[in-house]
Amino acid sequence: MQRHYLLTILLVLSLTVAVAGQNRVAVLGVFGEAPLNYKQFLETRITKELVSLNRLEVLDRTHAEQLLKEISFQVALGENSVGVGKMLGADIGLLATIDLLYTEENENTFNTKAEITLKTVEIATARILATATVKGTAEANSLASAEIMALENCLLETNATLYSLFGLTSEILEVKGKVLYILPGREALINGGVYSVIRTEEIKGHPMEREIGKLRYEESKDLSRGIVLAKTEEILEKDTVGHLKARSGNYRLYSLGTLEGLKGGLSYWIIKPFELSFGALVNLNIAKPTNSLELYLEVDKEFALSPNNYSGVIGAGFGGAWLIQKLVDKKYFGKSLLFTGKIGIRFYNTTKMYELALEPRLPLVTNWSESVNIKNNPSLWLTLSWGSVE
Repeated sequence: MQRHYLLTILLVLSLTVAVAGQNRVAVLGVFGEAPLNYKQFLETRITKELVSLNRLEVLDRTHAEQLLKEISFQVALGENSVGVGKMLGADIGLLATIDLLYTEENENTFNTKAEITLKTVEIATARILATATVKGTAEANSLASAEIMALENCLLETNATLYSLFGLTSEILEVKGKVLYILPGREALINGGVYSVIRTEEIKGHPMEREIGKLRYEESKDLSRGIVLAKTEEILEKDTVGHLKARSGNYRLYSLGTLEGLKGGLSYWIIKPFELSFGALVNLNIAKPTNSLELYLEVDKEFALSPNNYSGVIGAGFGGAWLIQKLVDKKYFGKSLLFTGKIGIRFYNTTKMYELALEPRLPLVTNWSESVNIKNNPSLWLTLSWGSVE
């Protein structure tokens, strides 16, 4: 509940900060037809949550109580409201207006509908920078409880369009070696997902972004964190989390191979992109002088190549192979232990993965039929694999 509340406040303020390049915010008040204690409740909650964001410098009106006694606040964009903001040293003002607070009594319960408009205003010009209207409902056994709950529930409603317009970007709060503590923003970061790390620099008055690394996001009840997988330079506080590069999870891959004949395969993998992979593979080999079926397990280690979506990969596997050529002829049968290797390159595209690799094979302890004339010679395959996370 608290996270949704924070995101609603964030979506209104972030565009303001981005456009105006400022971050000193004053809560200018809550207006509308509602009891004073309701307005005070909302203003206190908004101020408290803004402070807890650690993203903005919040200037609380209560810190200038003597000053405010001399000024009468008007509704919404009244001149006095802006004037107070200036006197408090604010760059951005946040105003909330209770547009609707309607209650119907049904037997012993009260059903309340509420609607609040949040506005951000540039203090120096009184220009409105962003608005958002949110709605909430509640049901309770008392009128006051229903109204307070409805007002609070207004701040639980979010809108994807408003997120994209006003959402603050997830930001690096603290760096401790390879561990980055992250203050989430508008993005719905995926646990285990690999994201780019972005640095924004101003060049000739224009903000320019560049990718300086990759991190794996780890969700937490307290402060979420990222594990650095690759970087081209030191990651610093205030760098931001960029776009999703790859998702961790279960992948189903298809493969085709050549050099020693033809082979096709199907495999299931548990993949942590740019780190480790565990897979179970089935391959059908069509090669001279025999055809065979392979079943084996494989472990791969990846080496992230920053700042792009590629990684180098090496791996090894162990399993078995069964001869399937001319099954009706008992002369052609056999089985073998099988060791496999891999060296190649992988490419990730959010939920998809592609791999090109050289894969040596070494059969051991074979009991192929002598008439097949198969020796325990190693083989080398060039394999293309592709698939997506499930």
